[in-house]
Formats: sequence, C-alpha cells, structure tokens
Amino acid sequence: MGHRLQEWLGSAPADTRLLILEFGAGFNTPGVIRWPGEHLTRRFPAARLVRVNPDRPETPADLAGRALPVPAGADRLLDVLTAPHPALDPTVAP
Repeated sequence: MGHRLQEWLGSAPADTRLLILEFGAGFNTPGVIRWPGEHLTRRFPAARLVRVNPDRPETPADLAGRALPVPAGADRLLDVLTAPHPALDPTVAP
C-alpha cells in the first residue's frame, strides 16, 4: 500500500467506517489486493468488503455479514448500476 494510506490507516480510530471495493482480484497475486482487503475488514469492525469477481467472488466465513461477494465482471456490474432507470412515481406505493 502507499505510504500515505499506511500512515492514515495507522492513525485511524478502531471505529473507522471503511468500504473496501475490490474489482477482479483473483489468486494470481492475492497478497497485493485480496488478502490486504480482508485484513483491513478484520482490523476495522465497522469496515465492509465488496468483492466483485466473475470467477472467484468468495469471501471468508469469518467476514460473514460484513463482506458481499458479487459474482459478476466489473464491466457488467458498472453497466447495470449506471443504466438509466425510469423515475419512480412517489404517489404509487411499492
């Protein structure tokens, strides 16, 4: 990780809320992104991990409830999230 990020994480209070978004990290080099993201999620109880990977979205059992595996490619997920949606009619109950 970058020096400034390491400094910030070293001084962050234990109750810091983090959202770790991981796109496409597999097992070619898990020590670069995959495992550090899991480590940060464990270190900060208020942290959440979102792992987007079409082939290996699994998250560790000890992070259940704080990690979301998304079995999709980043391109597909971002297309779905950014697609125009019709505006909801506020006068109609869902």
